[in-house]
Amino acid sequence: MKFLRGYRVKEAQPFRQRSSRLGDIINSGAAYSGAPTMRYNGAGYSTFYSDNKNRSKAVFIGANDGMLHAFNAVTMDELFSYIPSWLAPKLSLLTSASYNSSRHTSYVDATPTVAEAQLGSDWKTVLVSGTGGGGQGVFALDVTNPDTFGASNVLWEFTDADDPDLGNVVGQVRIVKLRTTAPGEANATYKWFAAVPGGVNNYVNDGVGRFSTSGKPALFLLDLAKPSGTAWSLGSNYFKVVLPISNDVAAGTQELDANNAGTGRGKATGLVNINHTADARDAVEFFYFGDLQGQFWKLDMGRADLSSSSSTGWDLKKLSAYRVDAETPIPMYVAATSAGKVQPITMTPTIAYGPKDTYILAFGTGKYMEARDNAIDTNTQAQSFYVLYDPYKDNVGPDTGNNAAFNGRARLQQGTISNGQITVGSFFWNTPRNTNSTDKKAGWYVDLPRSGSAGGERQISSAALLGKEIVFTTVLPPSASTDACGGGSSYLYAANLASGLGSVTAFTNGAQSAPMILKLGGSGVQVSVSDTAGMRTKSEKMVLARSSTTGDDRLVISDTKTVNSTVGRLSWRQINNYRELKNKSWD
Repeated sequence: MKFLRGYRVKEAQPFRQRSSRLGDIINSGAAYSGAPTMRYNGAGYSTFYSDNKNRSKAVFIGANDGMLHAFNAVTMDELFSYIPSWLAPKLSLLTSASYNSSRHTSYVDATPTVAEAQLGSDWKTVLVSGTGGGGQGVFALDVTNPDTFGASNVLWEFTDADDPDLGNVVGQVRIVKLRTTAPGEANATYKWFAAVPGGVNNYVNDGVGRFSTSGKPALFLLDLAKPSGTAWSLGSNYFKVVLPISNDVAAGTQELDANNAGTGRGKATGLVNINHTADARDAVEFFYFGDLQGQFWKLDMGRADLSSSSSTGWDLKKLSAYRVDAETPIPMYVAATSAGKVQPITMTPTIAYGPKDTYILAFGTGKYMEARDNAIDTNTQAQSFYVLYDPYKDNVGPDTGNNAAFNGRARLQQGTISNGQITVGSFFWNTPRNTNSTDKKAGWYVDLPRSGSAGGERQISSAALLGKEIVFTTVLPPSASTDACGGGSSYLYAANLASGLGSVTAFTNGAQSAPMILKLGGSGVQVSVSDTAGMRTKSEKMVLARSSTTGDDRLVISDTKTVNSTVGRLSWRQINNYRELKNKSWD
């Protein structure tokens, strides 16, 4: 253990010589914690904020040395490290003199999430993370005071030993507030949960007989306040929404290995990333996410009954916002090529406020997880970017006898990409009731142009809203003969969210991260003298971290973008930013 903790005396004999005591960081992003957020209030939270506003600023990140690391964000001194229990059996590999890049092993290889949450009557700052390719488990830590972290600050662990439907959690966990009383109950109660996208490979035998016999992906809701030592119990301190495996689309995802669970499934399954909206109490209103079979789901948590121990209170039949009938939930949309070949979704969907109390959803397709994802040939399918209009509001959705609002590409306006420009024909945003409508569309889409022998362009990182534009990057992997850790290229897309018109910029050497938007100063609002409507002005910059094999790794920072938007009341009938005000989401 001394070697793993950084002791270097016995390096080279008998243990391997390390170039650094810190293991390599590949798929884990960093999470930051400074003063607690100011978005909550109340006596208990005010005291919590006052007690912790001057605590040490910390950065948390996972590494392939077996540990989640916490560093002081000012001095970069290490505050503590944590080793999830399920990684213990393979820690000894790190000492081997033959351990090198050809024998690389994943350990803590996923991005942690840090946020404030109320556990019982106490507010805490909580960190939750999976371990990506390192193993099938999730852990939660109390990092309220990172300077004094100890064993008592480990809240819990949850692994495939607790539920075999859990896979490798390669995406990011969300810390959320959920209503725990029945819908419509007068005195609603709430608790905080870790919303965990169940990951990938849950059908793979881990060597001790733990694997999902169905291979179905799932969304897990884990009670953050579960007492230490209390066993996990479905319907009591955790809940699970299981998704179906699609048999209605042409095979387009990767085939499962022959040694897997042996259920005869033809397509790989999994759920990687999720997003959600919140109501006026900051509780989850809707979950949105896509799976590896191209199914894009919307769950209406206004229908959930977490007070019930029966799964009928919180299963997909209950929660799906789109259903053919009471017993048949269906996805909001199925991402597939014009030939019906499904397109896997791994990125976090982007959510924007739409007109008249609606939402606009945006996501791209593609995955980059397996060795074969790096192989480019004439069979490499095209991936796409979709923008969808979700008209259902305030927990009101289609019930029995109502088909989904989206029934394939015919209800979306197709765009094209040529000479660095994105072109989308004009259309009216609506929910068309038939596919014959030529001017009323429920969104737009573009196919990424580089596919087949021309490459395998795909979107695997999140998009961002920069003013009225949706901005995202795509990855074009290197050829199959190239080292997967090098080469490749990226493209930056920027399009008006409403019209789809935009541009594409190529970065032919190196890959880019997801865009990060920096807000410059506060928002300014000018109110009209004649009424209570106003104009809000907001300044932002976009930052991209670009990684290149030529040694010119750097941050790419955009010019300052000034955004003007109408806020407040336009007339006695209309408040332009009603949902923003209702959900208290001012900047």
